[in-house]
Amino acid sequence: MYENIDQLIEILKECTVRLKTTNESGTGFFIAPGTILTCAHVVKEAETLNVFWKDILYKGKVQSHLKSPLLDLATIGFVDSSPQNHPCVYTDKETTLSDDLYSYGYTDEYPNGDSVTFQFEGSYRDEFYQNLLKLKAGHVRPGLSGAPLLNLKTKAVCGIIKRTRDRSSDLGARAIPIETFFSQWSDILTKQKDFHRNDSRWTSLLTRENQLQDELNSSNNFNSSIIRKMVSESLTDRELNDLCFDEFPRVYDQFSEGMAKAAKIQILIEFCSRQRDFPKLINFIKVANPNNFARYRNSLKNLD
Repeated sequence: MYENIDQLIEILKECTVRLKTTNESGTGFFIAPGTILTCAHVVKEAETLNVFWKDILYKGKVQSHLKSPLLDLATIGFVDSSPQNHPCVYTDKETTLSDDLYSYGYTDEYPNGDSVTFQFEGSYRDEFYQNLLKLKAGHVRPGLSGAPLLNLKTKAVCGIIKRTRDRSSDLGARAIPIETFFSQWSDILTKQKDFHRNDSRWTSLLTRENQLQDELNSSNNFNSSIIRKMVSESLTDRELNDLCFDEFPRVYDQFSEGMAKAAKIQILIEFCSRQRDFPKLINFIKVANPNNFARYRNSLKNLD
């Protein structure tokens, strides 16, 4: 069903590392050359830790640690020598309902590595109003926190496993969207893109559709008038409300009773322009109304 997926999963496994502090263990992965991403609760207060890559021990050092309950993320570098010729994950924030997802990490039951699959059930806001991904049909054990979440459709990492929904069953997990990380460390995204320009191990497995999506995500020069027209023709007023409630809550909060559909769309367009979130909106239309998306696809970006 998914072209090249077995090869891609092997590369993803090579991107992962097992992390061990004095009291905790977990998973991390190479987000850029020499930089590991994991959850902050895996490293807690540790300054240094053991990093195992391909069963070789390296000494890691916590570089950045976001201790806020809103952001459970940390990056790790290396004290002395670092792994050579390691791959890095390829990222894309796109996720749509029922997407098949895959993760790999080092759990208490299988410390040498274990796989788990999920389905994307939707996004939600937790008690701190942080957007998280809700995953179903996967059994998550302690140790998987910090593992990469691979979208099998886009062939890209879309999130970071945060916690289980029930460690004793296959109820699923919660994950941090990858864009949450890049909103804090945009410089690492630049390093990741530079890496993939020179290393084709991952990108050579992408389809033409993936490559077009990457081009869309990397562009900021969108034609807002065309996107406004596409949204207006693609969604009913109720569908627009549902979209903003689920995916753009800050936009939905600005809606008022009796507000015209055109006014709601204008708020959405202005928000996406400020937040550089047009790819997310366009991807939703691509799924909700593929015929309209195909009609406007070649006009979505301004000519340079």
